Amino acid sequence: MRPLPVDAIGNNNTRHVVIFERWNDSSHRSYTAYEQRSVHGTSHRSLTYGLSAGSEYKAYRPLRYGN
Repeated sequence: MRPLPVDAIGNNNTRHVVIFERWNDSSHRSYTAYEQRSVHGTSHRSLTYGLSAGSEYKAYRPLRYGN
């Protein structure tokens, strides 16, 4: 089993979770993730937020731990 990078924010009314799956290319300008947003449910899609320096979302650096 491998740990998954997760961004979990919000409260009981605005829950938001992003589980990083993979980078879309070697430039690391977008990534594919599972995202769950309160009334929107769960989606599997390409995302870019949290990557730019001026983003309101704070970037998290995924770490890979040894197997």
